[in-house]
Amino acid sequence: MPLTVGKIRYKPGPDGFAPIFDLGAPTLFADLVTELDEIDGVVRMTFAVLSRNGDGVPKAIVAVRMRMPKDVAWKMCRDLRKLEK
Repeated sequence: MPLTVGKIRYKPGPDGFAPIFDLGAPTLFADLVTELDEIDGVVRMTFAVLSRNGDGVPKAIVAVRMRMPKDVAWKMCRDLRKLEK
């Protein structure tokens, strides 16, 4: 059963809010950014986890692929910058 965890503003005005539902998506960890590109206003980001199997050779294993509109990527960039303060 989805859990409502709040609401988020996605556009100005009183009707610009959407409820946030948490459907239990897994938490993923990433060590590396393996792709960062923009095509037709869509930012493509891919993240990988560094792993070593029994042979001891390091491998980058893709863990997450994200696609988002460029304006959302810039908002994420600005929000990440705020974490440094």
